[in-house]
Amino acid sequence: MSNFRKELETLINSSSLENGSDTPDWILAEYLIDSLHAFDSAVEKRSKWYKGESYMPQNPKLDKETLSLLKNKIETNTATKEDYEKLDYFLSPFGVDNFIEILKENGINSYEEYIIERKKDIEKRNRHANGVVLGSIMGAISALEKYITNKLDFK
Repeated sequence: MSNFRKELETLINSSSLENGSDTPDWILAEYLIDSLHAFDSAVEKRSKWYKGESYMPQNPKLDKETLSLLKNKIETNTATKEDYEKLDYFLSPFGVDNFIEILKENGINSYEEYIIERKKDIEKRNRHANGVVLGSIMGAISALEKYITNKLDFK
């Protein structure tokens, strides 16, 4: 669970804001975080509209086929920046921190840099960073696979 979500739950509880709707703190916190994500999406759409750009919905559907394709691209080292962003999108409702933060903790500042790092010859790679990041990504994909098949509950 992200620190922000936990802090939001605590704030809701300490102010007894859950009393009005008789809704558990964690549900209200999740709702507010989802609302922030929806607002971010609306601002992005508005910005594109004002710029005259066409808007392509950016809400990919999480299903077995999409996740399998994404996993295959990551395993075969053919994933793009957009693929990693899609994985972030799938994980955001569950309070999972953005993979960019994991990259930065390991000296890699963007998905583009990570893609370049992964394409280096094995002996020239930052093996520690590659292992930590790839392990985190594959672990998240595994959890999403279990979630899709109802074998894991994130709550």
